[in-house]
Amino acid sequence: MKILKYLLVYRRFLLIVLTPLLLLPLPLIIKTKEAECAYTLFVVAIFWLTEALPLAVSALLPAFMFPLFGIMGSKEVASAYFKDFHLLLMGVICLATSIEKWNFHKRVALKMVMLVGVNPAWLTLGFMVSCGFLSMWLSNTSAAAMVMPIVEAVAQQITRAEAEADMLEMSCSNGSTNLALELDGRHAGFKNMFKCGKKKTAREEASAKVIQDEYKKLGPMSYPEIVTFVLFILMTLLWFTRDPGFFPGWSSLFPKYKGYATDSTTALVIGLLFFIIPAKTLTKTLNGETLLCLLFYFLQAEAIHVNPLFILIPATLCTSFAFLLPVANPANAIVFSYGHLTVMDMVKAGLGINIIGVAVVMLAIMTWIVPLFDLYTYPSWAPNISFSNSTGL
Repeated sequence: MKILKYLLVYRRFLLIVLTPLLLLPLPLIIKTKEAECAYTLFVVAIFWLTEALPLAVSALLPAFMFPLFGIMGSKEVASAYFKDFHLLLMGVICLATSIEKWNFHKRVALKMVMLVGVNPAWLTLGFMVSCGFLSMWLSNTSAAAMVMPIVEAVAQQITRAEAEADMLEMSCSNGSTNLALELDGRHAGFKNMFKCGKKKTAREEASAKVIQDEYKKLGPMSYPEIVTFVLFILMTLLWFTRDPGFFPGWSSLFPKYKGYATDSTTALVIGLLFFIIPAKTLTKTLNGETLLCLLFYFLQAEAIHVNPLFILIPATLCTSFAFLLPVANPANAIVFSYGHLTVMDMVKAGLGINIIGVAVVMLAIMTWIVPLFDLYTYPSWAPNISFSNSTGL
């Protein structure tokens, strides 16, 4: 038992030391670049799954392992760590920081709770609908970065309201437990999750009172909040109207530079405005391989002579079903960074959704998507890539 206790205490250290050693035979025996690359990926994946090291630290391992194994040069690896997506995050983080600094997220959160109540099911449904609507027009990363500060504020306000309701309950009963309030809070089964039009329980009324008091304390919207809200709407509109597809967006004003402006361009412009627009105290809000992948898909489609959309559509959709790990996609990383979830929480919740998502995509690509995009016809816009024999044989 004593040995087990020591192992539990030093499990992270043991994982950090033993994982590279136990996997070392892979590159030593096979002695190929593929094996060395696989060794690096296995080490990083195990560190991510077990959280032996912080995720950000584990992500840096290829930065020195790839050059040491001769897989990629240090400059090449370093360039892979900063992409267009990271520029988008910089702009969104500027917005998120301003929202949190001026308590705009708290105002939105309190108003939302006042409208739908403290019922978790209705709040969850509200966030799902809003995120789903936003992700129809914006990238998943942008939608998650915009909504997460509000989700965090709602959770904090409900927790605070529940705590104050408990204190009120205890004070009203002179230290004894109020069974009415306690029963109200504990007998909310699945049937009552989406109750509508029914009388509120005593606990819900107490929590609602606390929420209303907190909202009144905020007072009217301040000038910095208005500026933040206007820039928030402006960023959303610019993202939506850049290239909506069903009408010419503002990117069509630059026909010579088609594809140059992306969502990160908009995010950086708005982020820069937070440093420029003056306010009463808003002088400083903040403290101072796609082309290759597409070519591969087109080459693969040309090789088997099928519509490239037959490969591109399922690949694109399935990347949105990467719910298993924080590093699976940027939206997962944003949610994980708030510190309320562990890796295993995401694995347990995401595994089933991954399987369902892949099954739905496979069903769609074999049924209704075929006539929708005419997948059985090789399109005229797809390149006819031919390979000439340069050896002369």
